[in-house]
Amino acid sequence: MAAQHYSFPTLSEQEVIDVFAELQIPLSTQSLTKPPTGFMRDLYERCLAMLTGIRREEITTRNFAATQCLSDPGLHDDTIPEIQFFRELRRLMETVGITDFSRRDVDKPVKERTVRILSAIINFAKFRLDKMDQIEEFEEDLENLLDQRQALVDGNAQAAMAIERCDNEREAVRPQVEELERESFELEGTLKRLNNEQGELQKDSRVLKEETAAVQERVESLKLALLNQRQENEKLSMQVVHSPDKLKAQLDEMERTLEATTDHKNQAETRLRQVHAKSEGLLKLAKEVEKSQGMLEEVAQEMHKAVDVKSEGKTMKTTIADKGEEMKELDAQQQHLQRELQLAQERLQRLNTKKATMKDTAERQLSTAQHEMEMVERERQAAQAQFDEGSQFVTAMKGKTEQMSEQHKSEMAAMQGHLDNLAQELESYHSALFTAIAKSTVA
Repeated sequence: MAAQHYSFPTLSEQEVIDVFAELQIPLSTQSLTKPPTGFMRDLYERCLAMLTGIRREEITTRNFAATQCLSDPGLHDDTIPEIQFFRELRRLMETVGITDFSRRDVDKPVKERTVRILSAIINFAKFRLDKMDQIEEFEEDLENLLDQRQALVDGNAQAAMAIERCDNEREAVRPQVEELERESFELEGTLKRLNNEQGELQKDSRVLKEETAAVQERVESLKLALLNQRQENEKLSMQVVHSPDKLKAQLDEMERTLEATTDHKNQAETRLRQVHAKSEGLLKLAKEVEKSQGMLEEVAQEMHKAVDVKSEGKTMKTTIADKGEEMKELDAQQQHLQRELQLAQERLQRLNTKKATMKDTAERQLSTAQHEMEMVERERQAAQAQFDEGSQFVTAMKGKTEQMSEQHKSEMAAMQGHLDNLAQELESYHSALFTAIAKSTVA
């Protein structure tokens, strides 16, 4: 995967100096233009420790496992840490967006390029601080996810217990349900048979009722006819004299007919009572069948409930599976957040360590600076005293110089007069000499 690079604005020289002053890292225009020997290495080493937490001790500590491969590890005590430092520094520069960083930027830096590199470091440090502010949000999200995960785990455990309880209850009532199903099938067959018998009995009852009504009607008609006959006989007996034997024979015949009809009626009523008794038995049986049917309906409802519970169990199993997937996702998120939190804690620890180191360094530097300031103040006072003494000496020397200058001027004037006199005498001498030479030549 290709490395990710960031764009950054190039700050001004003064902005870079101000930012590093806030970080308590000394930086000035002169150190950027002509940095002292080792200054840029120390500056980049501080930046590396600030952004990555890699301290100088970690870089300079010898890797004993690696140095065992060397014939003389002591020769590389300086080389290996320097290579390790530059490797870590180059990795940091590639991260902040400086992909062309080289050893020349440390050993022979150019001010404009150094300002650009430091701008990239400052931009990345600000970005890193912004990301560090999100640690608390990650912690809150992690706590919420842990609570949700625990709630889901508890819900899944309760659902699993409910499913297991439903399965146990279903297994416990399964023999009863099977027995009730068998009884239900038997009762359904009995109910059908009794319904058929009840239909036949109802048909017989209707026929008997019709026959009973016909017999009753016939008996009533016979009674009425007998009554009429008796009245007519009484009338006739009053009018004529009948033969007693014949009348007795007619009365006997009529009585036999009445008895036969009465017997027939009694038989019909007996059959009717039997039919009513059988019908009542069928009604009772029908009620019992209805009760059995109610029980079957209750059993069916229980079976439906069992089916519903089974479907709910399947739904719960599906929900548990879904929750399991969600738990896996939450576990993945938790692991990711834990890694982020661990990295953030490590960064925070490094920052705290760096802060403590920087604080100690700053305190030492402040103490050193105060001591240096005291020494400088004493040197300044001594220099001021020397300056005052020198000023007095210079004033005295100036007066003496002016006096000597005046004396020198007077001496120069006297010497100039004496020189003029000597020139005149020399000229006179030359004139006399030339005259003498001319005379000797003429002679």
